Amino acid sequence: MPFITQNISSVPPLTTPPSPADPANFDALAYPYTISQNAFGLAMQALATELNIYAQQINNITFDAGQVNDQVIIATTQAGIATTQAGIATTQAGIATDEANRAAGYASAIQAGSNINWGAFALNDGELLVTYTVNT
Repeated sequence: MPFITQNISSVPPLTTPPSPADPANFDALAYPYTISQNAFGLAMQALATELNIYAQQINNITFDAGQVNDQVIIATTQAGIATTQAGIATTQAGIATDEANRAAGYASAIQAGSNINWGAFALNDGELLVTYTVNT
């Protein structure tokens, strides 16, 4: 789901102002400004309306930023959980190594006093696998 779903409207331009550089159209363009002012006043009202719509759209984007903040908090929490789980996995690996070493020590002690030659010790899906041969 996107966090920002607003499309910002463009503000329409005001009417073209008269310019002395365009004497052929100066009177026609100057008429609303100099005689009745109605066209300019209406253009300003339309501009104000468009700017208010634009401001509301900006406010909606700011509101949606709260969703982004919520997702950042969730991501940070999940990263913390992942770090904790990695620590647990490291601890468990250390325990498994210690147990394998202890088993190897027992095998050496047993082998020294018997006619059994102990081979390899391994873990397979949580089961201890032991290989050995008996000397006859």
